[in-house]
Amino acid sequence: MPSINLIASRRADRQKAEGATRTMIYFTATEIGVMLIILSCLCLRLVQTNQNVDQLNDRIEKLKPSVAAIQTLQDQTLAMQPKLDALNTARGNTLYWYSALQDLTASLPQGTWLTSVGTLGDPNNVASGATGQAATTTAALNVAGMAPTPDQVGQTMLQINQHPTLDSATLNFVQQAGDAAHPQVTFQMVVQLKPKLAGSYADETGVGGTNVTKS
Repeated sequence: MPSINLIASRRADRQKAEGATRTMIYFTATEIGVMLIILSCLCLRLVQTNQNVDQLNDRIEKLKPSVAAIQTLQDQTLAMQPKLDALNTARGNTLYWYSALQDLTASLPQGTWLTSVGTLGDPNNVASGATGQAATTTAALNVAGMAPTPDQVGQTMLQINQHPTLDSATLNFVQQAGDAAHPQVTFQMVVQLKPKLAGSYADETGVGGTNVTKS
């Protein structure tokens, strides 16, 4: 009897050991399977990432000519900037003088006309300040003309003060030039221009005139 109980006990221990071994094998196999799944996902993600990188590299290679063209245009723009600045400055100065001449002709009363108009100061170098600020130097127009009476010369000087580009007029002389049948006077004055403001004439169009006679 004792030997039979011992055999049964050993058999039970062996079954427990085999069960524990099977459980360990199943657990290990499960862990290996999970690790394989994780590694597969990582490998798949890595492959997709590499594919995306390759696609982006291809797009970069295709965009390189466009980027080079843009850079070339930017370099050309920078190279032309001094010329553009000089052109804008010249255009602003030209419009400044055109506006002054237009306002001067608008100041002439009926029957008064100009015989000569000259500039005092450099018309191509009109000093200008920042936007909204007056320059430190001004220019002037040396004006000569004819009028029926001295009163119209005075009227011209009064109307000069009503225009935005003209500051004041200084009369140098008025002289009788006509006869009793056709009374006329000649006059000569200096018209001071208001300082040019930066940007004041950059956007103006249609400034200037072709007729300097009021009749």
